[in-house]
Amino acid sequence: MKEVANIRPYWRYRHSPASVEPRPEHLAWDGVILRHDDPWWSAHSPGGFGCKCYIETLAERDMKKQGLAVSDKDKIPYYGVMDPKTGLPQGVDKGWDYQPGASVEKDLAVFSKKMAQQDRGVAADAVAELVSSLVFSRWLENPQGEFPLAVISDGDAAAIGAKTTIAHLSKETVAKQNAHHPELTPDEYTYAQQCVDQGERIQDGPLSLIYLLESEGYVTVIKATKTGESLFVTSFRRLSKDAAKQDSEIRRLRRKGL
Repeated sequence: MKEVANIRPYWRYRHSPASVEPRPEHLAWDGVILRHDDPWWSAHSPGGFGCKCYIETLAERDMKKQGLAVSDKDKIPYYGVMDPKTGLPQGVDKGWDYQPGASVEKDLAVFSKKMAQQDRGVAADAVAELVSSLVFSRWLENPQGEFPLAVISDGDAAAIGAKTTIAHLSKETVAKQNAHHPELTPDEYTYAQQCVDQGERIQDGPLSLIYLLESEGYVTVIKATKTGESLFVTSFRRLSKDAAKQDSEIRRLRRKGL
């Protein structure tokens, strides 16, 4: 929507008829039209769990053809009204007062926080799906913040003193990856989770785990920070395709766990 804002600069809030129990505020906002860069959208895009509302983009010709005009803010229902319980605009659920896509870094942080509250299987599937999407390949081109790359088990987290199971890829590690493993494609990073799920686990010191997926030829290294508050994928790479070199590398990795 932002990419076509130069030719479709107006956004219209639409309430979905599929909503079984519509929120009165969301129903009242149906038809509100504001420019894409209006601050109102930062908390209304849309704003709640189970919300089926959506936004339409409109061009100047659409506005003229349909006889539409930008909404008068003084007449927008609940405009500027704050919910005393949440401190957020009325009708917006807690944790939903942001605009998806406006900040990739914030979107990823919110996603990671939600995944940390999910069952490991659900979180691992969601992270794997995100890594296999266009979102990840675009992020690799211009890293912002930290990207969730793999989800480890509670037992593995405990083994290295981690208080979280979501392992992130930082922009600093991306720079290192590009320098030392430029051959890797975005699609290959989906093997990071497979290394965790199916690979051999090797503990490399008190804070680090190596996951060796010998069958596919990949290695993932995950390290906890000293406080245990964060987990990072510090290395993801292919094993050598040369049989002798690969055997040597695998022996070296296994010795780390002795």
